[in-house]
Amino acid sequence: NEYNGIGSGGVPFKRGSWNTVGFQVDRSVSGKGNATWEDESLSWFLNGKQIFTVKGKTVGDEPTWTKLAHEEHFLLLNVAVGGNWPGFPNNQTIDGPSAGMEVDYVGVWNSL
Repeated sequence: NEYNGIGSGGVPFKRGSWNTVGFQVDRSVSGKGNATWEDESLSWFLNGKQIFTVKGKTVGDEPTWTKLAHEEHFLLLNVAVGGNWPGFPNNQTIDGPSAGMEVDYVGVWNSL
C-alpha cells in the first residue's frame, strides 16, 4: 500500500557507484521495564546512515507488527522500474542488459 502506507518518501543516493544498504529489526526493548511490542523498531540504512525507522506503535496493530518484526523474511534484489519512486518509466529509462544490478556480496547477521 505504497501510496497510503507508512514510508520515507525515498532518499537520494549516488547512482552508478557502490552503496551499502542495511536493515535492522530491533526487538531488544520488548519486555524491559514498561516496554512492549509498540517500542520495537525496524530501521533502514544507506551507506551506514540511518535513513528511516518505524516503530510498532506507528503501525498500531500487534498482529501486523508480529508479521513484520517476528516472522522470517527473505531478501529480494531486483531492478524493478515504476511506481511512485523513482517514478514511472519515460524516454530516459534504460532497459536491457545495461540496466543490470551488480552485487558484490550479501551478508545477513542475526543476534538473539
